[in-house]
Amino acid sequence: MERRQDSETDCGELGLSDCRQHGCPILRVSVLFETGCGSQDSQPRQHRDHPRRSSDDADEPTVSVVSDVENLGGRVSLLNRLYDSDDAASLAIITNCSRGFFVERTLFTDSRRTEIVMGNLDLNTIAHGHQSLTIFNTRKQAIQAYQMLRMLTGNSGGTSLGFGLYFLSTHECSRHRSSIISEIKERLQSGLRCIVVSTQLVEAGVDFDFPVLYRAMAPLDSILQSAGRCNRHGLMDSAICTVFESEGYPDSSYRRKAEITRELLVMEGRAAYSLETLYEYNSRVYAQFNLDKDEIRSAMTTFAFGYLRENFSLIDSVQVSLIVEHGTEEERSRCQNAIHQIQDAIAADETVPQKAIRSIQPFVVSVYRNELERLGVSEDDHLTMDYYVFDGEYSEATGVAEVGTEFVHGE
Repeated sequence: MERRQDSETDCGELGLSDCRQHGCPILRVSVLFETGCGSQDSQPRQHRDHPRRSSDDADEPTVSVVSDVENLGGRVSLLNRLYDSDDAASLAIITNCSRGFFVERTLFTDSRRTEIVMGNLDLNTIAHGHQSLTIFNTRKQAIQAYQMLRMLTGNSGGTSLGFGLYFLSTHECSRHRSSIISEIKERLQSGLRCIVVSTQLVEAGVDFDFPVLYRAMAPLDSILQSAGRCNRHGLMDSAICTVFESEGYPDSSYRRKAEITRELLVMEGRAAYSLETLYEYNSRVYAQFNLDKDEIRSAMTTFAFGYLRENFSLIDSVQVSLIVEHGTEEERSRCQNAIHQIQDAIAADETVPQKAIRSIQPFVVSVYRNELERLGVSEDDHLTMDYYVFDGEYSEATGVAEVGTEFVHGE
């Protein structure tokens, strides 16, 4: 690690916020997440992506942190980027430890594009707002909030009225969800009014960038994932993710993890982004949950393949696929033709054509098997494998409607 010639104190031994005392205008860091480094005499090699500045460049010295896995025997993060000294207060404290180099594991505050706060959910405020995303833990909670927002706004949602009220859940087929997501993105980019109510569906893999986000109390990792849909591109001066209390969880495990999160964020007042909070959260989760109750790891080490076949499943809950009617007349016709091809192949005791299976995928809704009765689906609707033809009502606003519930009609 380079040392300033005009000071006896290594910048690396200080919080980087103090490094500006030495006049360092530029700081380059590669964060070391796992120690177990080489000997104290080991000399780290500079990361190839961040070449060390020459000694002649004295007006812009560099603080270099070890980033070569081969040299240190440690694990290095991929977080390597240039920071101006004005942001130095946001960086981690770097210390020189007896077994090499160690970087205190903290998150960079300059990457916290969204502030996470505890608060209440006010649907009236949301209804009269401009752009917001509200994420619930269950579809039942989400659809109740969506229906309330429709009443508060006096609109039926959808796109024809131009209001911009949307609902997202896994009870919408992928073709339907893709269409809604595309329209939401267009409205966000155009600065139009856009109010979205969703389940956990949007926590990951959806490139939304909202200025305001509301998230029902959930496991900490889910909250942080959700916060990534708010000020995602860092273009807003400020953005807030409000975590609110809401009854109802998908299962007991999810509930307990949410309770641990509540203990940390609400009762103990910890910061959601702090690595210390994340460490404590995971410590409590691992302490309370037997994550290998079926002794899968032991079976793997002893090559007990028969036991693994009977006891291991990557996805615990078995889901089935409902084929729904959605889209243009041409798309619906194409889906119906694929269904007829499958039925004809089965009747002729022939192999089901894979092209037909692929054709119905955009119109499939995955549900748990124990939901079939509630959705009015019986074995008479079974097509092939885990596919069922859904003859119930499908809402253009909320997707598959359960039997005995109010059908939400969308424009």
